[in-house]
Amino acid sequence: MPTLGENIVTKLKAPDIQRVFNEMLVTGGVDGKGVSTSTVRATRRYLSMAFNKAVQVGVLLKNPVMATDPPRLVKSEIHPLTEEQADCLLRPPRKGNTFI
Repeated sequence: MPTLGENIVTKLKAPDIQRVFNEMLVTGGVDGKGVSTSTVRATRRYLSMAFNKAVQVGVLLKNPVMATDPPRLVKSEIHPLTEEQADCLLRPPRKGNTFI
């Protein structure tokens, strides 16, 4: 997983942060197959909030996250349940069946 943790906050530049966001999309996550664009956008938002606070308290002159590009939001296609799947879901369990 990409990290910014070993860098001094006052030396971080927008390209360093953008690289991390790009790596998250490709190799991030538990399985190393990348995380969703919405996860990267949320990470960017929270990181920007933290850097805004650093600007507010005088640690930084400007927020380098603002110079990064958020990934374009990609939404997964929704696959609704079939009628049979919906019936099965709504049917009360039979006696002796347990769901774990």
